[in-house]
Amino acid sequence: MGHTAGTKDGAAVDAAARVAVLGPTSVDGHQLTRNQRPIVAALALADGATVSVGELLDAVWPSGAPASARPSLQNQVTRLRRRFGTELIETLPGGYCLGTPSDARRFETEVAPWLERGAGSDALRPLERVLSWWAGTPYEDLADLHAAEPERARLESLQAAAADQLARCRIVVGQLRRASLELEALVRADPYRDQRWELLMVSLHLAQRRSDALTAYDRAAAVFERELGAEPSAALQRLRALVVRDGALDAADWALPGLPRHQDGPVVMRLKGRCSSHRTV
Repeated sequence: MGHTAGTKDGAAVDAAARVAVLGPTSVDGHQLTRNQRPIVAALALADGATVSVGELLDAVWPSGAPASARPSLQNQVTRLRRRFGTELIETLPGGYCLGTPSDARRFETEVAPWLERGAGSDALRPLERVLSWWAGTPYEDLADLHAAEPERARLESLQAAAADQLARCRIVVGQLRRASLELEALVRADPYRDQRWELLMVSLHLAQRRSDALTAYDRAAAVFERELGAEPSAALQRLRALVVRDGALDAADWALPGLPRHQDGPVVMRLKGRCSSHRTV
């Protein structure tokens, strides 16, 4: 029997909540027991492939399974099926598999198209929606399982790209205050992504907050020097020079992933109806 999204507190439950691993592992928004969380997380990590009993034992007891581990594992699987339906976990020759995609897999599938096109108003709600599924670290209930580390890193990289794209969308449609607030949080969380500093400066300069944009550059330069022993990127330095002379920017130039570099020749940029021609620095 297939599962359909139910209701919680009178509101529709997003189908992505069926199995959630983008934070604490849960099913249909319900918390699981200490031993159930790594079972479901390990099955989700396999993405439909069969997970052996031994692999599940390693996930639940990474330091070594006790003598009672196998019957305990079978008991937990039975309880999960009884609570959430037999289709949640399927028994296959050699082990078990998850019978439904996790929110991690759905996040990857649904976010991909919006990372391959220009930022705009049509991408705002889809990106907001899929980013709202994140509630912590992916597969955090498999923190001691080395096999989860590459997938965790890949998903976090994908989340960062989606957050950057959402910021571009807000800039392009003129949601400058919200863009700058969210970008402030993003650069605090990861101050080494220079394009985030560029986006922050752009959002501030387009909002006619020139001083704040220059302060953002100084903060970025201090982080790069202190933590990396490096200077800001050439693109970030060019952007600072443009802000210093109060040059104009066209928000549409930031619609695509990868900020405009304007390598040669004069460029025409616009800000709130003003137009001016500048050469790159």
